[in-house]
Parts: sequence; C-alpha cells; structure tokens
Amino acid sequence: MREGLTNCAAYPVQIHAADDPWAALKRLRHGLSRKTPSDLAAVFGAMNLVASGLYRRLVQKRGLPHRSVELRFDAMVEQRLDAESRVTLSDRRDRFGKPLPRVNWKIGSVEIESMKRLALLISDEFARIGLPRPHLADWIAQDDNSKMAFMDMAHPSCTTRMGVDPATSVVDANAMVHGVDGLFVAGSSVFPTAGHANPTLMLLALAVRLADHLKVRFASEIPIRASLPDAEAKTIHQ
Repeated sequence: MREGLTNCAAYPVQIHAADDPWAALKRLRHGLSRKTPSDLAAVFGAMNLVASGLYRRLVQKRGLPHRSVELRFDAMVEQRLDAESRVTLSDRRDRFGKPLPRVNWKIGSVEIESMKRLALLISDEFARIGLPRPHLADWIAQDDNSKMAFMDMAHPSCTTRMGVDPATSVVDANAMVHGVDGLFVAGSSVFPTAGHANPTLMLLALAVRLADHLKVRFASEIPIRASLPDAEAKTIHQ
C-alpha cells in the first residue's frame, strides 16, 4: 500500500537436470524416450537416488528427490481493473454460427512495477539472511520494461463483476444480474478483482453463498399449487 503496488507472490520451481532419473523413468514408462540408452544410463547411474525416492514416496509419503540444475522463482501479480482489458464478441463465427470471443488483455505499468519491485525485494532479502542473490530476469536487471515477459495464468475473471452500480458492474451483491430478476451468475467472472492467487476456493465459496441465498429466496415463495384449486393446479402442472 505504501508503494502503490498490487498484490503479488513468488514461488519456487525446480528445474530438473537432463539426467534426472525420475524424468528418465517417466519417459521410458510412457514410451516417450528419444534416447533410450541415455535414459537407461540416467536411471541405473543414480540407483541411490531412485532407492531413496521410493522410500520417501512409499514409506514417508513425501515427494521424490530430483536431480536439479536450477531453482527458479516464478511470480504472479494482481492486475488493476482496466476498462480496455476485456472480452467482447468478434465478427468471426465458429462452426455453429456463434460469434467467437475477442480477448483484449492488457498489462499496465502498475503490474510491471509491482513485479519488478517484488523481485528486487526478494533479492535484497536473500542477501540480508546470507543466501546467494538470485539472478534477476534481464528486463529487471537492465531496468528495460520493453523486454518484460508476462503470460496469463489461465484464470479469466472479472468480466461480469459484482458491484452496487449497474454502470460499473454486471451483478449485485447476491450475484444477480442488475435489472434481470432471477438471473444469477456463479463463477470467477463476478470477482471485483482477479487477485494474485488461484481463484478456485473463492469461486466455490461464492457458489455456496449463492446456493444458500437461493434456498432462502425460494423457500419464502408460496408454491403456485398451494394457492389454486386442485383442478386448476393440475391443469397448470400438466
């Protein structure tokens, strides 16, 4: 908040060596090995690692120890809302005649600066506690935003945002579309912001909340058959 940055987080990714025995075993098992002798050599040349891995997985119920060459940190950053970053319908149509979506995904300066600042903070913290400084991405080390590299995390959100004003949102606080009674939206599209973490748990929480709201709403309505004579109710039912 002090620096005007969006939420962001980094997580380690283990980069396996070319002769990692578990990767070689996986390729051999699925028939994907292009260099069978090399993969066999990687497995039989690291039997101690394979044996310890089997013990960890089968007895200790833990992850496999891999032969690695690098520990990379990937980062996720929250995007600020941008009216130009949206999903609309294009003039192109699919084989059923329906218009295909046009995705206009924009990365702003705030996201770039947030990612850069997070990397620098992590680098400084590593040095402070006596760990080797990580190698910064070139665009961060060179302070050249033109070379920045971002990719989406396959979590589309915020296209039917929740809010109180129909001019700036699609659904109200109960996930009902403004002005359309009985039409509800349950999904990450109602998020007011995409955040910086995986959306699944929040999505499920909102779906459960909507289900509870619908139960209360429909429990308060009087069934039509209870207010009509039997013959008329039967006719309507048919």
